[in-house]
Amino acid sequence: MMIDKTKLGVEFFDETFGGVYRGRTVLCYGRRESGKTVAAARFLHQAFRDGDRGLLLTDWQANDSLIVAEAVGAPFSHMVREGNLTILEYSSIVPGCDMGGASSLPPSAFVELQKIIVSRSIRRVVFDTVVPWLAIHPISKMPGHVYSFIHALERLNVTVLITLPWPASTPAFMLKNRLEDLCPVVFTIQKDASTGDSFFKVSKYLGDSLSGATPTAFRVGGVQKAVPMEASDIPAPAVRAPAAAASAPAPASTPSPPTPSPPPVQEDRGPINFSSVVDF
Repeated sequence: MMIDKTKLGVEFFDETFGGVYRGRTVLCYGRRESGKTVAAARFLHQAFRDGDRGLLLTDWQANDSLIVAEAVGAPFSHMVREGNLTILEYSSIVPGCDMGGASSLPPSAFVELQKIIVSRSIRRVVFDTVVPWLAIHPISKMPGHVYSFIHALERLNVTVLITLPWPASTPAFMLKNRLEDLCPVVFTIQKDASTGDSFFKVSKYLGDSLSGATPTAFRVGGVQKAVPMEASDIPAPAVRAPAAAASAPAPASTPSPPTPSPPPVQEDRGPINFSSVVDF
């Protein structure tokens, strides 16, 4: 089998690595509004440039996806009119899922997805976000389910980009780690709230030592040449400062008692929790 590559659609990444592996899955994760959807828009725009068709599965409304894509130079409206792009809202697959009606998609959803990909000759697919396909219970079944999902995608002979919110619970970290193990290319995007810049970091590229993969400024407003950043320049995740005490400090001879820690969260009682994701 010949190993082939295709462009991701992000200029500095493609210049450095020559693109991503064709027919394989790429993982992108980051916090809310960090730039995951922007990367997805460029990924699908590259399909249009290559003369291929793309599919976007999203928890956004279709019109909102068009607005975001047009803002970063991806002509989604034109692509839809020409039949080069199909946008599928999760709420259209499972009515009511956008209002908390379901925690995950039914098994029949993948069969419908396969029919769309084959009938429309689609070569690139974006799952923004992939959570509804993988948030299953009990958690003990997740590793096998994720493995089956990724390999089922590869059998469809499409190049896939999946996005994932920043994990905020043990099950969410389990899902992120399992996807990192299975995807040959993984990158994260973090946003500096003070400057509005996002930082693009390749954490895995199968077959590459990543010796030159320094964090890079990811300009959201259009396709621009990015500026390499030092690792120390990456903004640390925001940490909420504790509220200041309203009363005067206690005398030195009477130390204040320590604040009791909150009880541990019972993570096995609810669905997989992420820092930013619509509840399905």
